[in-house]
Amino acid sequence: MFKLLGFKIGMNIGGPWLKRVTPKGKTLQSDFEALAALDFDALIAAHGAPITTGAKQLLHAEMSHVFK
Repeated sequence: MFKLLGFKIGMNIGGPWLKRVTPKGKTLQSDFEALAALDFDALIAAHGAPITTGAKQLLHAEMSHVFK
C-alpha cells in the first residue's frame, strides 16, 4: 500500500501528504530548505524508523526529487 501512496523505504516526503498540507497555488519548498539549512545529522520523523546518521544528505536528495 505504501508504494501506491508514493512512499518508499527511507526518507520520504510523501506526495499525497504534501498535496494535502500545501496551500493552494503555493509550495512548501522554502520550508524544507529552511529545515535543510539547520545543522543536523539525525532525524526522527512522525512515521518510520529514526535516521541516526546522514539525515541531512538524505533530506537534500529527497528534496531534489520532490521539488524538481
